[in-house]
Amino acid sequence: METVSNVALILAMARDVLLFILLLALLVGALIVMRKVAALLSDAQKVVANTREMVETLTENVVQPAASNSGVAYGAGKVGAFILGLRRNKRKKGGNDNGK
Repeated sequence: METVSNVALILAMARDVLLFILLLALLVGALIVMRKVAALLSDAQKVVANTREMVETLTENVVQPAASNSGVAYGAGKVGAFILGLRRNKRKKGGNDNGK
């Protein structure tokens, strides 16, 4: 009977040692994955920062000048419409519209 108890004790200890080794391997694997994810997040933050910088540069160099030029074009269009409107009014007043 004593031999069976000894074998059971040895098997229980072996099981515990294997479980401990497995848990250590899982911990090391989790740490490796965490380091990889942290590196990916760092790279993603750099990409976002570069994209933000590019958008700001694009806004400063393209969008804002285009917006200011559109204001000038709008004003020129209003002046042109005013001048053309005066010419149309002169034609309507002096033209032959058959009582219309």
